[in-house]
Amino acid sequence: REAESAFALGVMTIDELAYAEALFDDVMGSVLALELDRSDCGVAAEGPSDALEAAKLSQAVPCLGNVSIFRSAIDSWAIGQPFPLVPLANLHRRPNRVVKMYDLTCDSDGEVKRFVTSKGSLSPVLPVHIAGDDAADAGEGRFLCAMFLLGAYQESMGNYHNLFGQVCSATISSAEGSETGGVEIVRLERAEPASSILAQAGYDPQEMKYRVETRAAMNASNREEGEEGEEAPSSRLAVLFDGLLQDSSYLFHTK
Repeated sequence: REAESAFALGVMTIDELAYAEALFDDVMGSVLALELDRSDCGVAAEGPSDALEAAKLSQAVPCLGNVSIFRSAIDSWAIGQPFPLVPLANLHRRPNRVVKMYDLTCDSDGEVKRFVTSKGSLSPVLPVHIAGDDAADAGEGRFLCAMFLLGAYQESMGNYHNLFGQVCSATISSAEGSETGGVEIVRLERAEPASSILAQAGYDPQEMKYRVETRAAMNASNREEGEEGEEAPSSRLAVLFDGLLQDSSYLFHTK
């Protein structure tokens, strides 16, 4: 901040400002790396540190979560209720990034501002392991997370903000001595389909499907037919639209 103020006053040149920013980033990266090493060794910080908090925030990678905070964890936004957000993969590997989590909505408030640590304290960032640490695409990696302790109350309080529906959910119980290592999934539900959300908004999904199929058939022509054995584009459009109605309102990807 002092460097930025000095630049605004004309005391520092833009080259000097760039050097100051690079130096600050290197220092904060070293502080964060030291903290991650201490955590690996089981050594906890003696107390809250402004420098450590600044290091975490300055090095945090912004990640887009496939979720709506307003739909699934509204108390996180409304009253600052922390819900445990836990990575589901690479838990055996040392964290190489700290991230800030933002949701898919168009609102700047759609973010997780506090993360529950393994020691029960709160942190402004979440340590994760992202594959390709030193690769150019390190910030483009995907990783799975689960948010716990949401339950029926959050579901009832949440709304269809930005027309996002319910996400995939699971009920997990502790069963010591079981073949699954003490954890058992007793209920698993898929995400709410887009057709259900459209119906909630007053649209008829079946009528929409019929209109798309009818309009596609009207615009079809003999030249539209593809290679032998291939579906015509109008047929592919109808199949695509029907699939979109059955899919959730959230992002999905195929490998």
